Amino acid sequence: MAKPKKTATPAADKPAETKAEKFARLGMARVPRAIKAITNIGNLAGSGYESTTEQREKIVTALESAVAAVKARFSGTSDKGPTFTL
Repeated sequence: MAKPKKTATPAADKPAETKAEKFARLGMARVPRAIKAITNIGNLAGSGYESTTEQREKIVTALESAVAAVKARFSGTSDKGPTFTL
């Protein structure tokens, strides 16, 4: 027996979300996750791991490039950002 499909509730009872509200909602969800991910990457610098100078530099360079790409997008230029491999 197939499960009945869920239908979306009508949005008539609440106002549509503005672009500014959507930006704030998504930013408040995504920025803390990004900060947590960067913190976790920083934990790789701990004594429980072993890495080469080249590997550490690649990680830092990739993170700096990603931040530069975000800055560029916010300033109006389109850059999807770098890719990364060790």
